[in-house]
Amino acid sequence: MLKTSAVVVLFACLLSGARADTGKVVVETAESAPFASGGAIDILDSFGEVQVEGWDKPDVEIKISKGTGRNATPEEEARARAKLERVKVVSSKKSADRLQIASTVPFRNDLDLTYRIKVPRETHLTIRHDIGEVKVVNVSGNITVTNRIGEIDLRLPENQEYEIDARSRIGGVDSQFKGKSIRDPFRVGDDVDAVSRASISIGSATRAIRDSSRMIAKKFLPPT
Repeated sequence: MLKTSAVVVLFACLLSGARADTGKVVVETAESAPFASGGAIDILDSFGEVQVEGWDKPDVEIKISKGTGRNATPEEEARARAKLERVKVVSSKKSADRLQIASTVPFRNDLDLTYRIKVPRETHLTIRHDIGEVKVVNVSGNITVTNRIGEIDLRLPENQEYEIDARSRIGGVDSQFKGKSIRDPFRVGDDVDAVSRASISIGSATRAIRDSSRMIAKKFLPPT
């Protein structure tokens, strides 16, 4: 069973000229559970910033931070907290070796949402992201990532064999691998050994388009 804890924080605003009684409301949750290496985790309908990191423990750890994008007075805190509670990130075991982490995001304005997820290193990942950045670090299972608007950043271990399919509709894919399509199956340390420490990055024009599109989409486009 997943162990869960939650905390609500009202951050004081220290910006010059701001009122001392204003701050951002943040709701943080954390949960963990045993999860064997070699299993599959599906992260569905996420929004904001997602970081998945592989580690050597046979456990999965999920930390979620939901915050207001603007300052709130103490009088507004309860209303802001109730609004944040409408954003749901629910984990559920689909089988002995498959975990699903699904999000329900009923609004996008005035929302800062971050996911910090640690998984066994050899986990197979599927991430279906809407808007924002996705980063996968030190995971050696097969990885499938789709992002509607935003960047995908992959920093993966060498001398491992796995397959990657990473696609962003508006944005780009960054990886330490060069000379081979990010959508192609490959063996790290074998067919890309000579260039495994090189870098792929999107150009400044793409970054500008990405950032502008993300800002517009966050305000005006409905979730998918």
